[in-house]
Amino acid sequence: MEIFREILLGIIQGITGFLPVSSSGHIMLLCNLFGMDAGYATLFLCLLKVSSLVAIFLVLFKDIIKVIIGAYQLIVDVFSNIVIFFK
Repeated sequence: MEIFREILLGIIQGITGFLPVSSSGHIMLLCNLFGMDAGYATLFLCLLKVSSLVAIFLVLFKDIIKVIIGAYQLIVDVFSNIVIFFK
């Protein structure tokens, strides 16, 4: 029964994580309804948040790298133009 409960909580996190509602609130409400220990519920909530963040980084890794490279190129371009301006 515990695995069903945790799968259900993971599904709720996946659905409400990207909506403008409190996914943490939904998870904590369900944890209270299931009678989970507060410490375990908090730990489980943290693990759900970290796993969501890891999934986002895995899916958007190429885009994140492009943004980082673009920001670096922008900074280099700004400083090189400042040097050219003062010459």
